[in-house]
Amino acid sequence: MIVLALLARPAGAQSSRILDHMEIGVSASRAAHAVQLTRASVVRESVPLGTLIVPISGVRILPGGVLRARLATAGIEPNGSSSIQSIQVTLATIPRDYGKRQSYQIRVDGLEVYRAVEADPGGGPTRSLFIDLPAPPAATMIEIAADPSTAAPITVTSLRVHAFQSKIQYPKSKMGLALVSPLGGGYGLDETAIRDTFHKLPHNPCLEGQLAVLYNFSKRTARENAAEIDRLVALAEKTGIPLRIAFQVHWGGIPRGVSDGAGGTFTDLPYQQITFDPADKLEDTGLEALMGDRYDVRFGLSIPNRWADTPWLTFNHPRLNQLRRIRLTQALFAWREAREHLLAVGKGRLLPPELSTGDETVYWAKGADDRKYTDANSGVPRTELMADFNPFVVADALKDGVNLDPRDGLNMQEREWLHRNMASQQQRLIDWMFAALPAEPIRLAGSTSSFAPDLPRRNLYTEPYAMPLFPMKGVSPYRPGLEVGLVRNGRSGGEYWSGATMLPWLLKERERGRIALPNLECSGADPSQVQAGLQAAYACGARFATIYNWQARAGAPKMLRAFADSIDKPAGSEFPSVAIGRGAKWEREYVAPPDAWGINRIELYPQDRAAGPIRVSLRDMERGEEATVNTTPAMEPNAKVAVVLLPTLFHQEPGRRYLLSVEALDTTNRDPVFGVASDIKIAARLVADIRMERTRSQSIAAWQDARDLLDSLKETHDKGGQSLFAREALERAETLFTAGRAEDAYNAGIRAEQLTLPASFALPAPGGRLAPYWITILCPNGPVRATITTYSPLAATVILKSPIAQRVTMRWGSLDTTAALTANVPAEITLVQPAAPAAARRRPRIRRRRPAHPPAPFRNGRGSKGTDSRLRR
Repeated sequence: MIVLALLARPAGAQSSRILDHMEIGVSASRAAHAVQLTRASVVRESVPLGTLIVPISGVRILPGGVLRARLATAGIEPNGSSSIQSIQVTLATIPRDYGKRQSYQIRVDGLEVYRAVEADPGGGPTRSLFIDLPAPPAATMIEIAADPSTAAPITVTSLRVHAFQSKIQYPKSKMGLALVSPLGGGYGLDETAIRDTFHKLPHNPCLEGQLAVLYNFSKRTARENAAEIDRLVALAEKTGIPLRIAFQVHWGGIPRGVSDGAGGTFTDLPYQQITFDPADKLEDTGLEALMGDRYDVRFGLSIPNRWADTPWLTFNHPRLNQLRRIRLTQALFAWREAREHLLAVGKGRLLPPELSTGDETVYWAKGADDRKYTDANSGVPRTELMADFNPFVVADALKDGVNLDPRDGLNMQEREWLHRNMASQQQRLIDWMFAALPAEPIRLAGSTSSFAPDLPRRNLYTEPYAMPLFPMKGVSPYRPGLEVGLVRNGRSGGEYWSGATMLPWLLKERERGRIALPNLECSGADPSQVQAGLQAAYACGARFATIYNWQARAGAPKMLRAFADSIDKPAGSEFPSVAIGRGAKWEREYVAPPDAWGINRIELYPQDRAAGPIRVSLRDMERGEEATVNTTPAMEPNAKVAVVLLPTLFHQEPGRRYLLSVEALDTTNRDPVFGVASDIKIAARLVADIRMERTRSQSIAAWQDARDLLDSLKETHDKGGQSLFAREALERAETLFTAGRAEDAYNAGIRAEQLTLPASFALPAPGGRLAPYWITILCPNGPVRATITTYSPLAATVILKSPIAQRVTMRWGSLDTTAALTANVPAEITLVQPAAPAAARRRPRIRRRRPAHPPAPFRNGRGSKGTDSRLRR
């Protein structure tokens, strides 16, 4: 892959040269060519998104302006196989331009290949599209031009050249597809349920069938969490069925009945969300006592409600959050121990490494099912319901200079703060999970060190309600709940069900790296849109999808089967060819069906295999948005079908009217011959090729995944105390990233993370060297976990833990020591190099990049067995 980072320096007559790198660079010999700008300039801005500050660096093209760049496209092949090269064009829109009409064209070597009229839907600043080059020359000139009529400028942040296999068998990763257990509202599970439910899943090589069980960690002690997780893992082992344990914070995951240590429980009034509505007339003396002078009868609670009077708890109470953190950490410790046991025996797939926060982070506000409270409120509904005004929420807002008081209405500052407060809850949960899940141990087998392909701590997904919701719903259509799940060290996920509603935002979400659908609520929409939600998630690269309340839909297994079939046989609107028609231009107006959500593939039926170039356009008749492709369509082998691929998914909504237009661009000899349908309009299939789009999405995600991983590791290394081995591993990963090898950089980054201190090793008997570190552990009677916490030329510290009592030996050069380990009791051993003479200490120190021989303790011969060692439990 080649990357052109668009940070050009304008030089006089709007001409410029490329800088070596932006967030990633390429060598001048491969792709650094001249960039020409007309009515365009370089911009550097930052956009707040969730808890992130996303940098936007690129070229902003004003109306009538053009960016021209020459890209080297020769020799970019995936493993030398035949391929289709594609230019990934990433565009950015700053929030103040969300919703404005943007019109632009893309030309390749002087010929227009794509034209679009669109309005940015918000939910993130960037979006990508792919311009295919089936037979590119050695170099390609790409031009991006903003129409004079565009209402907002066009900002280009990067151009990347990919090579995709021309016949993609399967995307690089499967999507996990898990049904939530039908027992106990999803919280119960036994062997019969796990077997019976698993058989309802469809079989497809692109999917990984799984079962999911919801898990309330907050009501269990550490011992109870360990026992229950052991029971669940035993079920997975016995049945051989992968089990996704979905740790829950909300709904049934609240600490109902758990003592708060202050004379109450964690679901009492002080821990609940406090609502406000002008129509609330229900007096609450407990609420009055809690709020004091701020109390007003219009304040209320989330209870009573029809969900078994489950109270909605605040995100901001420190005592409640302390309980959540401690018990989540304890549960994750048990989960991690269970998974490492499975990995040791080759059954790691039974506990999938992806986890989610289990918190949909919503306020009990407008949109909630508040009917039961209406009954208690003398039948008067709370139509302007707002939350949360718990005293701790109000206090946290005041720390940020925001007076959160709904009595005079909520202004945009107050709404923005409440919106960010949901993101803070997702960040809080990710931080706890990230801290509780250190890098997996490097596994030793003989003299070989085996590194993990990926880590659970790099697969932690947020789970907010992803569609529009309070406090931004009704105020801004460009701020979906999905964006509050964009956080540091976490991957983006969400709860949703409608593919048509979510597609515009999913195309934004995939820009932030790998994504997931942790909560697909089957009861939330018509089955056709639930299926569309799965298809959209798969197309945009979701690593897994967990299906909730599927048993409430009698046709759920059939729906899942249809989804699985659509991976190999794209589904959509079809107007079959029944006759032959001649003409230079054809049109078809149609109404999108109930399962519509997006189109990226148009199939036509030309009768002449050399029909020549055509212009194909899709237009939203109500919004006026349009996507036009100029291409010579590729004929499908052994079929009279010509395929036109759109650079990105074109949004479709059920019941909305669209116009398909097909026009021949070369009619010098004769009018082309196309197949027509029974209504004498052009025959066509308009489908979503979700397997192809998933491959595109994965190429986008790979870039951001690697960048985020390396930035996170660099932050850790900048704190100091890292070994030479860890630093060099990170440097290697960054070099690969700079060379444009994002996937290789990610894999190298995972290796660097496992080597970053504290670095753990899993050793079978009789032990071995903790390579690449120069430490050897001998454990003759059983396995040992060794964790290096410090490592320098002067000292090394290792924590050893064994499941059985045994004597172990630690060697570091000429230094060694023996320790008697008690079963499951960690022991810390430190070996220290004897102090060197003062004269030697004054000599200049020479930093070695990688020692060709062991470090100083191996060479100086001063140590003796047991000398300069310390053992501490």
